[in-house]
Amino acid sequence: MCGIVGKLNFNGHPVPHERIKAMADTIVYRGPDDEGIFTHGGIVLVQ
Repeated sequence: MCGIVGKLNFNGHPVPHERIKAMADTIVYRGPDDEGIFTHGGIVLVQ
């Protein structure tokens, strides 16, 4: 089973890399063995 997390900055500022890494680390135990990151402006989705 996999997990997905996301963040939306309404002001359009990019999400800091440290925040993205922290979000990915919180769901790493859920699998799969791979990680995907999508960013666009103030939007980030992590699988």
